[in-house]
Amino acid sequence: MQAFDLALSLDENSFIALLYRGLSYLEAGEGQLAVNDLFIARNFDRESFVASLGLARALSLAERYNDAISQFNGSEQLATTDQQQAEVYYWRAKTFIATGDVRSAVEDYQALLELPVENVSEEWLEVAQEYIIQLTPTPTMTPSPIPATKTPTVATPTSTSTMTASPTVVTPSPTSTGTPAASEVTPSPTTTPRPSRTPQNKH
Repeated sequence: MQAFDLALSLDENSFIALLYRGLSYLEAGEGQLAVNDLFIARNFDRESFVASLGLARALSLAERYNDAISQFNGSEQLATTDQQQAEVYYWRAKTFIATGDVRSAVEDYQALLELPVENVSEEWLEVAQEYIIQLTPTPTMTPSPIPATKTPTVATPTSTSTMTASPTVVTPSPTSTGTPAASEVTPSPTTTPRPSRTPQNKH
């Protein structure tokens, strides 16, 4: 840090001294001091991706989130490699998380994961994956209820008194044939005439 101070004492407009002193403040967690140096450095060279991204990170560290996001967007326009794109996605996602904009953070992390892995820090890939997994947990497989097997109900036949028609034994009445019934007529006794007595002649 003293070397940068010395360089700036000799040339207060030294882009290199302002840039690297600002980045040193950034790594030390001194957000506003970093903003002061990196803002001037960015103004000296507006095409510098390093100065632009550094300023965006410094603004985020200083909790000037809206300014930081705007500066990250400008840095994205200056990115020319996958590595630079990865830096924008990673640090902007962190800023979105700080503001509570989860959706935008996920979009940046997903964009980070879509970049060629050889151009992205392994640590950053793990951070992005873990964050997305936390927001979209694996659904618990709830077993589907097994439909209750209907126990066949054995229908016990109710003794319904079925009226079985009992055969009515009809004894046929004797049909009156035309044969007349024999009338028992008791014949009246015939009166046998008594022989009349012939008078005998007395000799």
